[in-house]
Amino acid sequence: MKEIYFRLVYLEPGMFFNFNYKLNIFMTNELNKNLYIEKIPLRKGMKTDTTDYTLVLNISCHSNKFTVTGPTMYRKDQEIDFYLNIPYKKIPTIKEQAVYFLSYVELGLIDILREDAEKYAIHLAISKVKQSVTRLDDNNELLEFIED
Repeated sequence: MKEIYFRLVYLEPGMFFNFNYKLNIFMTNELNKNLYIEKIPLRKGMKTDTTDYTLVLNISCHSNKFTVTGPTMYRKDQEIDFYLNIPYKKIPTIKEQAVYFLSYVELGLIDILREDAEKYAIHLAISKVKQSVTRLDDNNELLEFIED
């Protein structure tokens, strides 16, 4: 895979993460530094080798349980998209929101990669990203709060 990206998609009013796009980019870059996924295991409907594709995780918050849906493949853009539907939980600080968010990204990647998840050391990679976020100085611009 080329890279992993997070795309934040909000389907329900008032249910969203308050972190800004800069923190989203920071977490994406940290994840790509710590995790290289060769390819997504083939699933029903997938006819293409995904080695040269970008993995896009579309993130939405809602009031239900955690689910992973997809894939949707875009051959022209060489993207493979999955939706991670994360249960909404009001969390007071940006760092705590990011750690909560990353915990579900980990679960999503494990679900997406299935039996290959262990060989990629997903837990270790996500732990490193969480550490990078929690080490940020509280006055860092990445931790600016977005108002509801």
